[in-house]
Amino acid sequence: MLIVDLSKPCVASGATNPKEIRRYIKKGVSVYSHADLHAKVFVFGPVAVVGSTNVSINSRDNLEEAAIKTTVPKAVEHARAFVCSLADDRDLVTPPYLAECLRLYRPPRGHPGVRSGPSNSSLENWSEQVMRKLGTREHRTQQGYFIGLSKFSNAIDSAWLRHPRRGGAGVQSITLDLYPGDTVRQARDLYPKLDLGKFIDLRKKGWTVVPNLHFSKAQRGLKPHVGNPPMGLKKYIEYWKSHLDETRIKRPEFKKIGRNLYRDRLMPRDKLEEYEKYLQQDYKNFKTLDIRPGLKISYHWLFETNLPSQDKFVGKVRAKIDEALKTWGDRWGKLAHD
Repeated sequence: MLIVDLSKPCVASGATNPKEIRRYIKKGVSVYSHADLHAKVFVFGPVAVVGSTNVSINSRDNLEEAAIKTTVPKAVEHARAFVCSLADDRDLVTPPYLAECLRLYRPPRGHPGVRSGPSNSSLENWSEQVMRKLGTREHRTQQGYFIGLSKFSNAIDSAWLRHPRRGGAGVQSITLDLYPGDTVRQARDLYPKLDLGKFIDLRKKGWTVVPNLHFSKAQRGLKPHVGNPPMGLKKYIEYWKSHLDETRIKRPEFKKIGRNLYRDRLMPRDKLEEYEKYLQQDYKNFKTLDIRPGLKISYHWLFETNLPSQDKFVGKVRAKIDEALKTWGDRWGKLAHD
């Protein structure tokens, strides 16, 4: 099994070479793509290696790297569980997707990791102006500018335009992130009307769709965050469609609920241990705790030359947001009702 970031922005920037991935697949290796993957964890039988190293010539020849090799059984078990938790069957690299990546791939220009193109500040300003022209731009002190969606849907509060920098090929990437079901109230509006088939099919339209399970007290979001529950996306959604009455828990139930989430495969072992650590520290004075059974959906636009006209791009952003909203029965421009 191999987990890599074979997302389209990563391929287009030259950061991941699909020709090398094709070699592994031909040898019978199951390859899964996990967007924004940065961890370097290797498990070979009874041995685990965890460190900073990339599988690249640049990492081998030019960079100072460090890693730890261990044969401690519990450490190896945790490393293996972490890798397996990232393998969602719906992210399996298929021949059609690999072919698309091979067409999209451009070798990195110059030394990998050297960034080019517009500065962070100019990209940020460009994104802010697009959000302003959408007519729903809002601002929070800690979060900055975002696209307000609460007047169109009770299942989601906001969307974000971000510009992850992937250096090497001069390819610019703009990412649209949405977080439906991000609070208990939103989840209770979302899941009863969410069309499971249409929502999962967003992946066929270029979206990245993952769970976003986390916890909260009042308006404060809390760790741990679970983006790849062992049960997978489809079962995750099916589970919360029938368990929304279990999203608010009282102090005596804290530990039991964590164990139940692990038992039901909504939380891998390492996240259970993280959760139980927080029970002894950050959560110790809480009388109640909310489970937020959220989702995260992202869409990437790639630009090999200059960024497009803001006025034209506004229409593309609005269309993609509307495409997502429709999967749970809401629409851009149609006001939501309490």
